[in-house]
Amino acid sequence: MNDSFKCKDCGAPRKYISQFCPECYSTGPHIPIGSRTSRSRPVKRKVNPDTPRWDDVEPDEKTIINKRKDTRKKETKSDFFKEHKVSNTTDDDKDMRSLWSTGPSTKPISGTTWRNISMTVAAVLALGIIALNFSTITEQVVTAKNRVSSWITTHQPDTRATTTASTGPVENNSVASNNPTPIITQSPTVTENATAKLPEPAKDTTKPVMVGKPDIQPSDTSVTIAWKTDEKATSLIKYGTDTSYPFPSTEDLHKDTSHSININGLTPETTYHFQIISSDESGNTLNSGDYTFRTESTTDAAPDAGRTAPNFTLKTLDGTEVSLSQFRGKKVILNFWASWCTPCKEELPHLQAIWDKYKDSGEVMFLTVAGSQSDEDAIRSYVKDKDYNFTVCLDSDDSTFNRYEIVSIPKTYFIDKGGTIRRLQEGMFSSPAEVESMLNSY
Repeated sequence: MNDSFKCKDCGAPRKYISQFCPECYSTGPHIPIGSRTSRSRPVKRKVNPDTPRWDDVEPDEKTIINKRKDTRKKETKSDFFKEHKVSNTTDDDKDMRSLWSTGPSTKPISGTTWRNISMTVAAVLALGIIALNFSTITEQVVTAKNRVSSWITTHQPDTRATTTASTGPVENNSVASNNPTPIITQSPTVTENATAKLPEPAKDTTKPVMVGKPDIQPSDTSVTIAWKTDEKATSLIKYGTDTSYPFPSTEDLHKDTSHSININGLTPETTYHFQIISSDESGNTLNSGDYTFRTESTTDAAPDAGRTAPNFTLKTLDGTEVSLSQFRGKKVILNFWASWCTPCKEELPHLQAIWDKYKDSGEVMFLTVAGSQSDEDAIRSYVKDKDYNFTVCLDSDDSTFNRYEIVSIPKTYFIDKGGTIRRLQEGMFSSPAEVESMLNSY
């Protein structure tokens, strides 16, 4: 068939009125040649790839086009991830244009690829969860297997009727008549062997590590030492005037990451050596290096603003010992009172209100000291009835009253974080605002 048209843009000969032109990339409609100049404009129609136009394509080019069609069919096989694209270009035009395309082809990610990616991510997450909870899962599996083994042992039928002797099986007509199905027994050894093969969790062999340096707060006759570890462990301090550390403190067996030990009965103006010992749940023990502190000197001067508050150690209502020095690093409100003192009782609600406000801050401590003339049972009953939760120290021999030269009550000292008396109140407070104003004045 001769060329009957020429390209409308470049004039190249074309066989069909609508045909892709490789010279100018035009698809028509083209201009008729010769007597076809008066031909009316044809109606646009979609050309089927099986028309003679497809037959004119070279065999090698047909192979390329068919391969690309097969690739597109495979990528859009899944209906769930299939994307519908609207285009005005016919399929045969796309195929012809693809013959002249020289740039790289960008293909969308197929549904199969997305599904494989999702399954891979889910598998990785599942393995991560199993790894984090391996010990728990192992314990549950072992427990389940032990229960199965115990159940099999308990419910195992009597094998004397079904066991075989050296001469052959023992006949039991009653069993055979009532239960024609043979009884099969299984030894729990298989379960026990399977349990024994389970891997044991890795044992912790790492010692606790102290975080930073210990916080040392000495007074004249006592010291409070606080430190932190990177894992939960016990608390113990060995101390003495040399590095042999002959004296151990009371060991705190409660495992925690924050530790604090208070040591009393020390000699004023003396240098002490100490070593920190902390053990974790696996028995790994931290033995720190050598640390030192020096106790303060004792003064007979009356406690007043600007001077160091004398240290004391007293028992509380619940029988525990409390020292003033163990609260170094906190503001301390120290109140002296008695069970028979009416003004003392009138101001206690104001002090309790301030304690309720600041007790969770970790910055304030409220202590009260009751003298020897107080009735311990009366104090215990009064504190319980009023629902007071502050610490009550019992000065049974008035040693602390005398050391602070208490001649009238109530009397309240405000001590800063370094142990220095900053404010002093003789007489009772009339409101919580007065207490808070004095507490926040330093």
